[in-house]
Amino acid sequence: MIEQIRIAHLQFPSLYMMAAALMRPSEHYESPRFAGLTFTLEECMDDYAARKGDYVFLPHAHGDGPLPPESRRRGNFTYFDDWRGFNLPSSALRAFRDGSFHPLLRKERALLHALADCPEPYYLIATYEGGEPDIFAHEVTHGLYHCVPQYAKRVDEVILGHSETTQPLFRQLLDRGYRADKLYDEANAYAVTGLISGTPAGLAAHLAPLCNDLRMLFAATFVLDPGSPGFADELRQFTSQVPYGRFEEGLRNERPQRHGVR
Repeated sequence: MIEQIRIAHLQFPSLYMMAAALMRPSEHYESPRFAGLTFTLEECMDDYAARKGDYVFLPHAHGDGPLPPESRRRGNFTYFDDWRGFNLPSSALRAFRDGSFHPLLRKERALLHALADCPEPYYLIATYEGGEPDIFAHEVTHGLYHCVPQYAKRVDEVILGHSETTQPLFRQLLDRGYRADKLYDEANAYAVTGLISGTPAGLAAHLAPLCNDLRMLFAATFVLDPGSPGFADELRQFTSQVPYGRFEEGLRNERPQRHGVR
């Protein structure tokens, strides 16, 4: 099974650098507004800020609880604080390679440079130094769902079997800004890694049977216990590390542009 798993992991030195490089690729892949479309950075930022007040963020994403009401007012652009990890298939980068997004941002060009030697198809996950191990595990779980179709099929069957109890979670994920066609994938990643505990206590208790079944399925499929202290480290066997130096090399290769006349 491991032979069919190609998960490329790129770890950034900061949350800002990661989100700046992955924002448009991620939104192009799974944004409710921009999936499958081409758009400028300004369009993306304006739309996110305009809809910001519509989002209800899961507490775990911020470490110290949900966003306070004043931070959720429309007009605030907080993307670089809101998203702590990224995942997308290599096919989502095709439009960035073929010129559809010309001109690319400097960090987007560096991202493509960093991934140039990764044999396709692969699944990209991105984290940052100092990020929680559970976030890494969450992103790897997405990769496994994508790379192992027979596992994804069983996950979908398990979730479908709990259809009467999943609607509150699905509503929260939709409020979080996820697309409807990603709900099963997201529910599984939250359940397996325990991050679903960041939901309100009543909802977490309501979903306990679903979480238990999905964790048991993961353990049976990959022979790893999601509840073990070293779970995140054990998941590294499924990933290939992309040297951050390749990204830095891509940045250095960019020559500064001079503007004006003399």
